Amino acid sequence: MVKELRYAAIIEIGSKILLKMLDFEGGKIHRVYLPEDRWIPDTICIVLEHPDLDKVEDGFVLRRIQPMYQSIYGDNGCLLKVERVDPPKKEARKDSAD
Repeated sequence: MVKELRYAAIIEIGSKILLKMLDFEGGKIHRVYLPEDRWIPDTICIVLEHPDLDKVEDGFVLRRIQPMYQSIYGDNGCLLKVERVDPPKKEARKDSAD
């Protein structure tokens, strides 16, 4: 019997790089895990702390969010950047409150 070969590895990524990719720079990652409490295909959960998120008291349940992003393209059609729009950035919250 021949075993099936797979292309696989353990990916290690620095928390600062991951936070930058998620557009939560300056935050702190507390935990990264696969959800075992419910079946969610292709989902990784990240518990992080950042000023753009809701304030939560110790012992309270954290709200589950799915951030929304928008892509910014140049005149030539090339991707310039991807930025988070929800939850809104702290600066955007101040502007909308005025």
